[in-house]
Parts: sequence; structure tokens; C-alpha cells
Amino acid sequence: MVELPDSMKYIWKYFSDLNRKRTGTGYGPLPLQYSEILAYFNLYKIIYEPIEIEIISILDDVAMGVYVEQIKEDTARQNSKIKKK
Repeated sequence: MVELPDSMKYIWKYFSDLNRKRTGTGYGPLPLQYSEILAYFNLYKIIYEPIEIEIISILDDVAMGVYVEQIKEDTARQNSKIKKK
């Protein structure tokens, strides 16, 4: 696994905190909303730059993409088991 540069570690912490509190439906997690990110910054009195919000949004896009791929793999695996029966 690639180590994050020190300059990114604080943003990764922000994203990790937000990711742990992510909302969802019965069908899976929902993308982070800007309102949730801003609420987090306000709660912890973090002075932020717009680029930090954009980076968190990009990290979230990657995380959601991984989730979708996991669902596709799980579905394919289940379908494969059904066909073998």
C-alpha cells in the first residue's frame, strides 16, 4: 500500500471521520453531501480551503466507485452459484 504524503494526512483524517458517519439506505451507502462536509468543519471549527472540500469529494467518488465494484463482484459470484445448481 502506498503511504500518503504528510501534506495529505490531515485531509485523509477528515475523509475517514466523515466516511465513518456516512448515511445510507437499505441499498447501501450514500455519497457524502457538501452539507455534511461543511457541518463537520463547523463542528470542529476547522478553517478550510475550497480545494480541501474538492479533495474530500474526489476521495468520496473513489470510495463509492469501490463500493459499486464490490456489489458487482458479489452479484456475479451469487449468480455463478445459482447457475451451478
